[in-house]
Amino acid sequence: MFVNIANAATETTAAVDPDASSQIGGGLTSFIPMILILVVFYFLLLRPQMKKQKELSNMVTSLKVGDKVVAAGGMIGIITKIEDDVVHIETSKDVIMKVVKQSVTDKLNKDNSKAEASKDKVVEEKKELKVESKVSKKKK
Repeated sequence: MFVNIANAATETTAAVDPDASSQIGGGLTSFIPMILILVVFYFLLLRPQMKKQKELSNMVTSLKVGDKVVAAGGMIGIITKIEDDVVHIETSKDVIMKVVKQSVTDKLNKDNSKAEASKDKVVEEKKELKVESKVSKKKK
């Protein structure tokens, strides 16, 4: 009796879908969306992170005395001495900090010097305004 029910179920399936026997590979097609998600995940998340890590590693190995750098925590200074894994950074006059090379997060380049130049320009303009205001007060 159970055998007849099983045969009836198979015959019904074959009658409804004549290609039922060819759906054995159907399980493989259900993995295609998962594979696509993994590929997108790799290109959107993993690959850019690996690229950024490689650039940071190259920057750390190319550090030299006199470079202006940013250490972890936002400390900005100029490299005065480089040892094996330690970098000496002068943050202000006669203040030298020892930091691990890997804690250097950025190397300030010419782009940042332009920003500093614009800040200096603003400071100079403020000084000129103060001088002009003092001159105008004296005239009154």
